[in-house]
Amino acid sequence: MKWATSILIHFDRAASAWLIRRFIEPEASFVFLAPGEAMPQGATCFGIPGSAFPPYDGEATTFRRLLRAHELRDQALERVDGIIADGIGHFIHDADAGGLSHRDRLLPGLMALTEGAMLLSGDDYEGLERVSVVFDALYARLVADAALKAASVDERPMDRTLRLIHATGGLRARKEAFSTVAFAKALE
Repeated sequence: MKWATSILIHFDRAASAWLIRRFIEPEASFVFLAPGEAMPQGATCFGIPGSAFPPYDGEATTFRRLLRAHELRDQALERVDGIIADGIGHFIHDADAGGLSHRDRLLPGLMALTEGAMLLSGDDYEGLERVSVVFDALYARLVADAALKAASVDERPMDRTLRLIHATGGLRARKEAFSTVAFAKALE
């Protein structure tokens, strides 16, 4: 199925495209529309005013709308959703660029990496490929973090990091791709 949005995707629409491809429709193709360009027949719009999944309008981000519409219930995706909402809140409401102290602690790094990925890209297709790696890594880390916390609540950050490294080594030794189940088994 085709999905369409405006050119020059950024934070919310980039995360939304990642969500579509990773969790909603792995075979999705994307069209990035220039101003005034006609919508391709049969395409589902996102991040475009008036579409089923419009941009942030004071109520919800595009990412959140997609998450809810497709009933994706996942602790790590919920955290990504919160970070995206915090990012939009920062872009719209914070008076200064450094006003991130009350936002999710992962937001500044995620913003820097997604903006950098877009700067390095020749077009939105390349940008989506680059930023997808960032969101894949964020998602994997959030899944791992939840598993690590569930396994041991009172742990120093260094001990948690060492357990993450050990579990990663176990996955690699078994040539097993990262997944929630595989990581939980690797922690045992």
